[in-house]
Amino acid sequence: MPRDSRAAPTSCRRIPGMDDRLARWSCWASERGVLRSAGVSSVYRCASEVVGSDWDRTVSWSARVPYQELEAQQTDKAVRALPAPLRQVVAVVYIRDLAGTKDRQARMLRISRVSLHRRLCEVDVALARWFDGERAARVAVQALAGMRAV
Repeated sequence: MPRDSRAAPTSCRRIPGMDDRLARWSCWASERGVLRSAGVSSVYRCASEVVGSDWDRTVSWSARVPYQELEAQQTDKAVRALPAPLRQVVAVVYIRDLAGTKDRQARMLRISRVSLHRRLCEVDVALARWFDGERAARVAVQALAGMRAV
């Protein structure tokens, strides 16, 4: 029996790299006011909090992950542009409950674990579209600037 092409997919895959980008953004967002002024990488701080306080003594200062300010600011704009239900998913999964299980996060959102995964896929697609739109806008501005220079 052929599957109805209009039916919602039963599974989806996250866009490669998007989860990592959101995790880096969450570290930046959770600590941006305190640690940026001190010159300490928020990614480093998040990693040391997850691993434990001994991590600070075992890693040299030169090995710390550099701050990705531009990427974090772009991601922040994109997250703020998401529809409210998807922003809520991002907040629960990446800000409030980074160390929690998917089952716990789904309960917090009052949805099933499968629905949580589907919404995370929707977040990925929405963010990718936003980033693509930003790239297209930059290219258009650069093209206009190039035409003016001629």
